[in-house]
Amino acid sequence: MSAADPDPPSRSWAVFLSLGGLLVAALVIVLPFLEGFLGELATSPWGNFLGRFHPLALHLPIGMLLLVILMEFGKMFRVDKGSSTQGPIFLTAGSAVVALVFGLLLQHSRPGEYDEVLLDRHLWWGVVFTCLLIAAFVTKVWVDWAGGEGNFLYLLVLLASAVAMTMASHDGGSMTHGKKFLTEAAPPEVREWLGLDEEESEPEELVPPAERDVFADLVMPIFEAKCNSCHGEEKQKGKLRMDSYAALLAGGKEGASIEPGSAFDSNIIFRIELPPDDEEVMPPEGKKPITEDELRVIKWWLDSGAPEKQRLAEAEVPEEVGAAIARLDEAAGEATGPPDSPASDENEDEASPLPDL
Repeated sequence: MSAADPDPPSRSWAVFLSLGGLLVAALVIVLPFLEGFLGELATSPWGNFLGRFHPLALHLPIGMLLLVILMEFGKMFRVDKGSSTQGPIFLTAGSAVVALVFGLLLQHSRPGEYDEVLLDRHLWWGVVFTCLLIAAFVTKVWVDWAGGEGNFLYLLVLLASAVAMTMASHDGGSMTHGKKFLTEAAPPEVREWLGLDEEESEPEELVPPAERDVFADLVMPIFEAKCNSCHGEEKQKGKLRMDSYAALLAGGKEGASIEPGSAFDSNIIFRIELPPDDEEVMPPEGKKPITEDELRVIKWWLDSGAPEKQRLAEAEVPEEVGAAIARLDEAAGEATGPPDSPASDENEDEASPLPDL
């Protein structure tokens, strides 16, 4: 040991800390199974409040673990090994326990919002991460007691903790941002290495404007851009999915989400038109809001009976809705041209972006 190291702990103190660590690890493993207790606690005012701090709390053990690893890495190049990392790894493990408890409270206060497979995997990787940090602390206690002998085992547990942290973080990010959040922006070399470009999809054929399906080609793209990150396959806020016609009809925990024939009575319109600072507004604060043109199209579709299959040429399109569709097409970069211009050189006199109103 170097002169900078504190006096090694006594054997009895090391045994006491080890037993305490084992007890906390056992509680961490058992806690996810106490669903009734967690459900009751999560719906209490304090439980509901504290659970929302999980996204903030989880960054503390991540940052502290990286700091501990850097400290240990730096010791390899120093003659004076400096002070022990026992204190920092204790705080890292403690913060991981707090983050895990907050995460369980968040999960039980908002049931049914996330993909169950991803959520379950994220939870148990978080449990493994926390238990490994506790194991790292206990190992460090005994390494210090032994005067530094066996430090390689401590480093091994630290690296295992980092792997578990990466897995838990990846699944957490996938739940929040989608499974393709990292890979969709990857450079070509990375995508090729991951085998993501092996099967390139064939470019979609342009559908003549009047032949487009009202729901599939006009309404659903709006939901996909503005709603499905919270109401899709991987996350179902309020137990509501909006990524298919059947899901829209099924609704969520508040009942039906749409009322065919009445935009006024449709719950999604009620939520969209709430004040921007309202907690229940859709999309929530921080997400791109639905534009006036998008809202006009959705309302028209609902008031028209919310048909699942209807070509634009077969629909009665009010002038203001036709203009909104044309503006949305222009904003999306679709080369449809203005309503009174030819859609292509081949059908110069036949096709127009919208059916005649």
